[in-house]
Amino acid sequence: MQDYMEILEHSQAIFKFVLLLLTNLIINAIGFIPSAFLTAINLSIYGTFLGASLSLIGEVIGTQIGFHLYRKGLSKINPTWKAHSYWIRMQSSSFRLVFISIIFF
Repeated sequence: MQDYMEILEHSQAIFKFVLLLLTNLIINAIGFIPSAFLTAINLSIYGTFLGASLSLIGEVIGTQIGFHLYRKGLSKINPTWKAHSYWIRMQSSSFRLVFISIIFF
């Protein structure tokens, strides 16, 4: 009976870790939902090192997934939208101006 309880606790810990990792990936792939609350949960459950590692892995991989999803989505948009004056102005602007415009607007 004791062995069964240990196996059950171990499998619950693995399930919780995978669930938090998948939640991290989904939130970061979406891109506009803040993940600070999830980082706090990770830190409180797994401690500083493992919780921060879990958050970092989720942030990095989720951001990569989100980048590829957005890139795929932008490749499928109507080509007439690319002729819009705002899009043309953004393409002809400097990197610094585009970065500031995206961050603040």
